[in-house]
Amino acid sequence: MTGALRTEVRDRALHVVLDRPDALNSLTLELLAELRGVCDRVEADQSIRAVTLTGSGRAFCVGADLDLLRRAFDPDDRAALHGFVDAVNGTLLRLESLPVPVVAAVNGLARAGGFELLLACDLAVASEDARIGDVHSSFGMMPGGGSTHRLPRRIGPMRAAELIMTSRWLDGRQAAEVGLVLEAVPAADLGAAVDRLLVDLVDKPRGVLGAIKGAIDGTVGMHPVRASAVERHDFLAYLDTVPDAREGFLAYLEDREPSWR
Repeated sequence: MTGALRTEVRDRALHVVLDRPDALNSLTLELLAELRGVCDRVEADQSIRAVTLTGSGRAFCVGADLDLLRRAFDPDDRAALHGFVDAVNGTLLRLESLPVPVVAAVNGLARAGGFELLLACDLAVASEDARIGDVHSSFGMMPGGGSTHRLPRRIGPMRAAELIMTSRWLDGRQAAEVGLVLEAVPAADLGAAVDRLLVDLVDKPRGVLGAIKGAIDGTVGMHPVRASAVERHDFLAYLDTVPDAREGFLAYLEDREPSWR
């Protein structure tokens, strides 16, 4: 793929790099369309077990491109603003609903729409010197790409309210402390840390990764009785329709490596 992204399949994972370093990997309509193309590719290619997402240069993603924002805030062209917000939300929902885990490697600045892009990923690792923050409120804005509903689910409503309302920046270690990312590592070790995580993901069957992801996403905040009923239903449906569980059990009994579909 050419344009705003670079992609590479390696060891059953699709590695995606936002590749607009001179613009700090800011979001354009073209970049968002390419991300949706990545989603199409993952959905069609059953060999892909995980996706990684990072930025080139010193930023992960700093949110909307300035030229796009200038057009979006033109009072005579409200359609531009509506179109951009729809594109952001539609793309992040696609990314979030992929049937494989998406891992963010937060290599630098992640603010505003870039912060919301991070939140749409299932797992995240950050460099210790990353700078991460929603920051919309500093510009007199509220978030429009998911912070107000994704961040409370990840770190709790009170902490989410603090970060969004104050526009406070976090470095990688602080982000790990509040549960926004799994861990923070020196910048030079970020790729290796992501690879270590991938090793334990890509050897699992794609079907079970998608089923677990869907079950977690679908029951967060649900009453435990209702959540248990949903999990029971999903568990039995999975056993009835996906052969991987039987293969995993037989492989254990026969003392061999499983052969996933």
